[in-house]
Amino acid sequence: MILVTGATGTSGREAVKALRALGAPVRCLVRDPAKAADLSAMGAGLARGDFSDSASLSAALEGCERALLIAPPDNQIERHEGAFIGAARGAGVKLVVKLSAVNADAASAGYFSRAHGRGEAALRASGLGFVILRPTFFMQNLLGSAGMIRERAIVVETTGSVKALVDVRDVGAAAARVLTGAGHEGETYTLTGPRALTTADVAAALSRALGRTISPVEVGFDEFRGALAGMGLPAWLCDAITDLQRMFANRAAAEVTDAVSRLTGSPATTLDQFIADHRGAFA
Repeated sequence: MILVTGATGTSGREAVKALRALGAPVRCLVRDPAKAADLSAMGAGLARGDFSDSASLSAALEGCERALLIAPPDNQIERHEGAFIGAARGAGVKLVVKLSAVNADAASAGYFSRAHGRGEAALRASGLGFVILRPTFFMQNLLGSAGMIRERAIVVETTGSVKALVDVRDVGAAAARVLTGAGHEGETYTLTGPRALTTADVAAALSRALGRTISPVEVGFDEFRGALAGMGLPAWLCDAITDLQRMFANRAAAEVTDAVSRLTGSPATTLDQFIADHRGAFA
C-alpha cells in the first residue's frame, strides 16, 4: 500500500491518477473526504487526517510500505514534514518520496527553499529509505492568469524571470514510477520541462495557440509584492513568493534535465502541448 499526502492538491491528484493507472494500491490522507470523491472513484482508499494530528498520521500509515510526502504550501512545512517523517518511521515505512522544491537549501534566505531544504535534511537523517523530487514551477500555475490572458491579452511576470516550466502531470507520473519501481533510493531528481522559458517565450507560445497577440509584461519585485498584498495575502506569503521570483530571475529554475523522460519513459510535456490541452481556459 502507498500513502499519498496532499492528495487533493494539484500534484497529489496527478500522482494518485498515475499510481492507479499503474494498478498500484493507494491510500490518500485527506482532511475532508467529501473533497476526494474523484480519488475514491479511481479506487483509492481515503484516510481522514492531517499533519497536526499525529494519531491520524499513524493510522493512515498502517500497512503502508511506501509514501509520497506532499506538505501543504503554508508556513508550517518544516513542522508538518517532521511530524510525518516521525510517524513513517514509527509505522515501519520502507520508502518516503518527498515532493520538494527546485533549489531547496536549508540555508536559503527564501522561505520555501529553506523549509524544503530542512525537510530534505530531516528525511535524509531519519534512517528511512528516501527519494527527493524537486520540480520547477508548474505550467498549471499559468491557469491562475487565464483571466488576464483572455481579457487583457497579456502575461505578467517579474523582471528577468526564466523557468524550465514543468507540467504537473509529468511530476505525478514521475512520482508514481519512483514509488512503484526499484533502484531510486537515495536519489534526488530535478523535474523540469524541455526548455527554459522567458516571459516573452510564454507569451509567444500563447500567441501561437490562440491566434492573437499575447504581450509579455514584466514588473519589478516591489510592484509584484504590492500586488500580492493587495490581494489580501499574509505578509509572510507575500515575502515568500517574492523571494521565489527573485530566484527565478537569478536562473535558479532555469536548469533543464532529462529526469522526466528517464523516470517515465516519455518526453517532458512542452508548453505548446500544455496550452493546447488547456486552450479553453485561455481562449
